[in-house]
Parts: sequence; structure tokens; C-alpha cells
Amino acid sequence: MALPESLRLFVSEPTATNAAALRSDIRSVPGFDPAASWVQVVDPLIEAGRHQEALDAITATLPASLMSPVMHLLASHCFRALGRDEEARFEATLTEAAIRLITAFGDGDEDSPWPVLRVGDEYDALVALGLRSTRQSVYERGERTFDVHETANDREVWFELVG
Repeated sequence: MALPESLRLFVSEPTATNAAALRSDIRSVPGFDPAASWVQVVDPLIEAGRHQEALDAITATLPASLMSPVMHLLASHCFRALGRDEEARFEATLTEAAIRLITAFGDGDEDSPWPVLRVGDEYDALVALGLRSTRQSVYERGERTFDVHETANDREVWFELVG
């Protein structure tokens, strides 16, 4: 399925099947990197009040950064700062959908870890849930890779890097 179609389907019908198709399409994008982090490029621009340049930097990361909660949140902030409220609301909706892409399809425990596209998405999900990671460990079981976060309130949260 093409990426625009899988995104539209997931946003309109957030089912496990549509989520898996969307994740697969994103991971198939040339240049996709599960360890990518774009925030260090965008944050200084936002802090300097250079919101259009920050949006340009965000746009340059697409489609690899699609459904990165923090990137959609930063885009929403930039659009709002530029007075482009409709686009800000759309990006806020994508931020919520990106968090839902993670947390709606698992329990975040060892038996049902939350699926993520990128390591950074783990931290975005934790922040969205009001949790703070105090320690991260990596476990590999066969072909599967899990990140386990211990949180400040002694909760253990499991994530799985998936395609």
C-alpha cells in the first residue's frame, strides 16, 4: 500500500491491521532509520524564533519522520507561532494519532509491548503518559528487539521496534 493511503486509513480507522500497514510503509521509506533523531536540528531554530526555518527542517525529514510524535508536535507549535492555526490543529491531530499508533496496540508490558518505529518514539510515548524513564535496557529474543524502560514511579514499560 502507498504511504499516503496507509496514513489516511489509519487516521480514519485506527485498527491493528491499518497500524501494521502504516508502520510497514514508513519503515520502507528510503533513508528510514529507527535511531534517527531530528529534534537537535529543529529545537534550536524554534528557540531562536525561526519557526518557518524549523518547519522547513521538519519537512526535509519527511517521509522518514512521519508519525514521529515529537516531530508532529514541533510542527504544530511552529504553525501556531506563525498564525497558521488550521495546520497547527492538523499536526496536533497527527501527534495524537502517532501516540495512538504506539499505545493502542499493546499494554506496554512484557507480554504485550508497545510497538514503535523509532527509539525516540518510546520517549515521546512516555512523556505523553506522564512518565519519565530512569533507565533503559535492550533485550533481544530471537529476531525481536525490546527496549525496557524503568520509570520514576517504578513502572516497567516495554517497547518493541517493529516494521
